[in-house]
Amino acid sequence: MYCLAKGSQFLREKQVPENNDSEIVALAGEINRYLDKHPDAADSLEGIIKWWLLRERYELTRDRVEKAIERLVEDGEIEQSILTGGRVIYMKAKGSDKGGSGE
Repeated sequence: MYCLAKGSQFLREKQVPENNDSEIVALAGEINRYLDKHPDAADSLEGIIKWWLLRERYELTRDRVEKAIERLVEDGEIEQSILTGGRVIYMKAKGSDKGGSGE
């Protein structure tokens, strides 16, 4: 924790933890498992957070999910497509026959 001074008051805020690499791997695995069950699925970052991942299990931040998606793209597990208007969607990479563990 750290404190911020505001006038004569001190406000306490939680310090945001650094992105945990094992958490990114776990999220990547969760995304892969969803795609294994729904191979024709395609969605935006927001849709992946809202619909693909179990919200009860994870309190996700956009940054962590984005890093997991970036890892999957770099590993060739998923690919992105830019739609008219600039929205980016992600889907299982064609020819990706890797398992959904993300490990």
